Amino acid sequence: MLIFSGCKSYRNLENIQPKTVREAGESFKQSTLEKLVEGDKIRIVSTNGVSYHLQFTKVEEGKITGVLSESGEKKLETPEPFDIEISSIEKLEVYRKSPALTAVAIYIPVATILAIILLSGGAGMTF
Repeated sequence: MLIFSGCKSYRNLENIQPKTVREAGESFKQSTLEKLVEGDKIRIVSTNGVSYHLQFTKVEEGKITGVLSESGEKKLETPEPFDIEISSIEKLEVYRKSPALTAVAIYIPVATILAIILLSGGAGMTF
């Protein structure tokens, strides 16, 4: 079961490629909006410093729309429709699988445990 799971984290949208991600600390560029896919979980930091967590729906008429789940430090009990002017976005990150984090968090520890078991000769283990 662990082998098929993956670690996810918020990543800078500019560096998102289909199915892969890389870390970056750059500011938001509007030209990267085409990489968003309906249903993506995103985090927006506005120019006034407020952070919004939402599920992306679409870009329309100069606004990003979605379903808001967290605003600032407050988690909403009931998610609600939300939109924000693109011009008021300082940073936008998307929550996607990270193959590198998955390898570090799951595959490497599993391989290490298997290696220890094999090197110890099974140490009385029966299957």
